[in-house]
Amino acid sequence: MRLIYATLFFLIGVCNFTYATMPSNDDVCSAQDLGTPQSPDPCPFGYAYPAFAYSQNMSGSTRQFPAHKLMGCYFNNNNMATTGGDLWYKFTASSNKLKIYLLNNTINNPFIGLYHLQNGCMNLVPVDCWQGTSAECPNITEGQTYYIQVLDIANMPSGTFDLEIKCEQYCGGCEEDIQLYAYPPPINGYYHPGDTIEFTFIINNYRRIGANRFHSLFPRFLQTGGWDINSLTFTRYPFPGNGAWSDYTFNNPDFSNARMFAYEPNNFQTEPDGNPANNRGDSLGDNNSGTWMFQWRIRTNPNPTIDMPLNMEVYSYSDNETGNWPIPGCRRDTFALFNATLTKCVGPDLLIASPACPSICTGTVVGVNEGNLPNYSFSWYYPTGGTVQTPTGNTTNPVDTLTGLCEGEYILISSYDNGNCFSSTSFQVNASLQTYLSSYGFSGCSNGNFGYAFSTVTGGSGTYTYSWSPSGITTSSSTNLPAGYNTLYVTDTATNCVDTITVFLAPQIIDGFFTYPDTVICNLTTLQPIPNYVDNPGGTFSIFPSNGPVINPQTGEISNYFSSTGYYDIIYTPSVTNSQCADKDTFTIKFTTSFDTNMCYCPNTFCANASFTYYPTLATPGGVFSLVSGPGPMNINASDGSFDPIGMVPGVYFVKYDATNLGNCGFSQTETIIIVNPQPTIANGPNFSFCIGDVIPPITATYSGSPILWFDDIVNQIVSPNQNTINGQLFPPQNLTEGTYDFFAATFVLMPNGDTCYGFSQCDITIKAKPNIFIGNDTTVCSGFTAQLNANGGTLADNYAWSTGAITQGISVNPTANTQYFVIATNQDGCTDMDTINVIVDNGSACTDSLGFFNGITPNGDGFNEAWIIDGITNIRNNWVIIYNRWGEKVWEKSNYDNVNVVFVGKNQNDTELPTGTYYFVVQLPNKQHKGWIELTR
Repeated sequence: MRLIYATLFFLIGVCNFTYATMPSNDDVCSAQDLGTPQSPDPCPFGYAYPAFAYSQNMSGSTRQFPAHKLMGCYFNNNNMATTGGDLWYKFTASSNKLKIYLLNNTINNPFIGLYHLQNGCMNLVPVDCWQGTSAECPNITEGQTYYIQVLDIANMPSGTFDLEIKCEQYCGGCEEDIQLYAYPPPINGYYHPGDTIEFTFIINNYRRIGANRFHSLFPRFLQTGGWDINSLTFTRYPFPGNGAWSDYTFNNPDFSNARMFAYEPNNFQTEPDGNPANNRGDSLGDNNSGTWMFQWRIRTNPNPTIDMPLNMEVYSYSDNETGNWPIPGCRRDTFALFNATLTKCVGPDLLIASPACPSICTGTVVGVNEGNLPNYSFSWYYPTGGTVQTPTGNTTNPVDTLTGLCEGEYILISSYDNGNCFSSTSFQVNASLQTYLSSYGFSGCSNGNFGYAFSTVTGGSGTYTYSWSPSGITTSSSTNLPAGYNTLYVTDTATNCVDTITVFLAPQIIDGFFTYPDTVICNLTTLQPIPNYVDNPGGTFSIFPSNGPVINPQTGEISNYFSSTGYYDIIYTPSVTNSQCADKDTFTIKFTTSFDTNMCYCPNTFCANASFTYYPTLATPGGVFSLVSGPGPMNINASDGSFDPIGMVPGVYFVKYDATNLGNCGFSQTETIIIVNPQPTIANGPNFSFCIGDVIPPITATYSGSPILWFDDIVNQIVSPNQNTINGQLFPPQNLTEGTYDFFAATFVLMPNGDTCYGFSQCDITIKAKPNIFIGNDTTVCSGFTAQLNANGGTLADNYAWSTGAITQGISVNPTANTQYFVIATNQDGCTDMDTINVIVDNGSACTDSLGFFNGITPNGDGFNEAWIIDGITNIRNNWVIIYNRWGEKVWEKSNYDNVNVVFVGKNQNDTELPTGTYYFVVQLPNKQHKGWIELTR
């Protein structure tokens, strides 16, 4: 009969509950302030300096309530989760491009949200969201405040990370400053069914590229199920100084019947004709001289059945992209993003009673749970996050009243259905005394007192006094206000309540921009030049000096110039009214008998690391540019000679400008372009490997013509020249731990245009681990006994070499005298470690007639523990050893056991291998018998 014994081990997990302290930046309105990151380097490099928040811990964090739930994240189209915990950060942008990184991250599945602060921390406007540990947003606004949300979707957040942000410089676009505002802003990222939102988009600091002007604006609504597209209404256009902005439907493959803002000029030829695609754009804000402002309204879906994304992107286009200007430009412009969520939950009705006076806090608001929804509660907040009143609610009388309100904005967050559904509403409490301006403007062309403003006052007793500042005028309206800001103070004589309103008054500037087809004209041709574009027609042309060509004052046509040579200024003065001022424009034309192209790349030396489009100066347009020769390819624009040096092979290039197609005054000219890439050479590198504890020799980098500087980060922290570098040599630290260390040999060359061209070569120093072995402490054995020696701890070792000649990790030794053994371990990286041990042989009386039994063998061919060793057996002759299996059957029997010639190696009497299992032994000595068991494992 077989007896089978089974032992069951139960592993009981013990849960230790730790109550973590809530982080200080767990709430959006207590976000950790990262300040303003250092401004990036100027273009074309635009390198950003990082700002950090180190050792951030999600433990104890909770989810903002109501949770910011962004949907349709732009770059990966994911929806932000609603569970878990979040941490909040804020910063002030120092440029127009943002990068966010979660370094050393241990959060399993993080989300990153970006928000724009426009009207308090409870009214953040979502910009975008990302799933993962990095985010990039190319369209933030310098000087504006933004909030960053890091979300861990785990039910009990516990991850850690280091937060790094970089405000980079976005180079290469016409738009240098764009701003997108939403009113009312979403509360915690949410809008309600049927809300109407007005968007305002502003462009400042527009810089022409390729003479391109601003021509059209396209608000594109994504995931249109959340929007009521039929409600889209364009409500405000930029000031029509030179033509007219309006909304059009573009019908082409790029825009597919898109409704968008577009510009049409108002000149004396064929415009406007209802087709914005056949004209140039608006020059109102060219080169930082003005601002464009657009507004449109759209309603959310009034009957959503689920929460839906409310995403939008706003594109701007130059007049080469949607107009008729032939030269490309502004193709690198970014676009503005807007991200919000339409909630299906129903909010309460609000009944607002206004205070009588702006300075007296007697306003009242009543929130009504329409439909008696279950478990309803009310929470009242200021937009900055402060609590006006703690949550209240009553299912039997679901009405909440808030009193003592001052004039201003407030937020109500209501929830029901045990918090599974909530609604957020922003409302305004206005005093009954209100002042409005029905019209205002400026009627003169100077900074004198030509401003006018007409006011209307409502509410109060009906009897008021007025005072304008700074002029001191005491009437409700005036026509002789000074230029600049003017504030009207209205006082109710019965209550002494005071209301104010401020208006900015300035003259209307009429732009006189115009162009001629060419800047240099050959006087041998019969062409009579005429301007091809006038921003504001109806003005007059004149020429200086006046003793040369003749100009038509109405059309600008030039004649009788055949004997004239030299430079002449054509001046255009727009026609203006009393409320307008003329901004004259001047165009210089050179009349010559032989075309002097005056083509020049000034300066002509460029950095191969700088991605920026360079243009030549050119007196005579209309020719063709081509590459004559060079060390590599050059992507040069044939029509304007522009090129981008990024990635070009260093050396000298020859570029030809051929103007022979311009008639009898044609000319060709060849100029040189020098491309520089100061990249150092690292001797015997660039990759070096050492073992821990090795002496690391100096590393040398060379480059002719410029000194070498070493960095331990690409541009961040220089290795101190006084400690680690000398004359281009790097002296690495000698106490480096395991890992790979990056160093950079950098060269900086000052270019003729004042820019700095840099090149660098990366040097990697890899420190590899040693096996770190340990045999053990010195040991003593009886004479004839075996000592088992094992090289422990060398988990990285691949090869072993013992002083006995063995190459296994462990060995068995049977010394007859005191002996020192050593082993050398080598890992796959070639790093070695050595350890020694002394085995001392004891011949004392305590060892007489003693035996030692090993309780297991592993005869698997690895050279270790292959035979069953009986320590001391060689000292006792006439011994007898018998091996039994677990059922009592004899499987092996021998006399005179000596551990070498007579030894049990896991085989039976017939030399057949025995299976894995437990075996029992009997060792019979002349005067004693020993019994026990052996575990055989294959």
